[in-house]
Amino acid sequence: MPAAIILVKVFLCVGAFISMLGLLHPAKALLGQMLLENAFKAGGEQPWPGADLRPIGKLQFPRLGIQKIILNNATGQAMAWGPAILGGTKFPGSKGTTIIVGHRDSHMTFLKDLKKGDLLKFRTLNGKQLRFIVNAKRVVGKTLWLPIVTKKLQPEIILVTCWPIEKEGPTDKRFLVHLVSDN
Repeated sequence: MPAAIILVKVFLCVGAFISMLGLLHPAKALLGQMLLENAFKAGGEQPWPGADLRPIGKLQFPRLGIQKIILNNATGQAMAWGPAILGGTKFPGSKGTTIIVGHRDSHMTFLKDLKKGDLLKFRTLNGKQLRFIVNAKRVVGKTLWLPIVTKKLQPEIILVTCWPIEKEGPTDKRFLVHLVSDN
């Protein structure tokens, strides 16, 4: 009988340990968002020592109650913490196209809930408020997702994530949400 009690205690300890490991990821994500928010409020400072990312703005979709800190470069480390601007594209509000990318299983799951006409508020580090309107949504092949720039070179944003949003694993499709300036 003592062996059975010891075995039960071992299983309980292992189960508790595994449960604590499962809580680490959400705790890390919550802490990361708090640090990014503080770095945004401080004018785009490095959120923690050694980070290869900095916040450059905040997007808000009022209808959905969504707020996301946008990071300066879509590196592997940055995209683990939040959506980021794809290198070589314009800063939001500049004439031309801004591409913001993020993972479908975390920071960009809300894209599936956007509707044509939804308002996006983008706040820059200096407090400037930009407005964009959802114009279109589409699914494209992963090698065909680079956008067609509008002829007038008006400010526009394209949000990109993998498709389908609800599935895990490799995919050969991308989900694009196109937004046009409303300023």
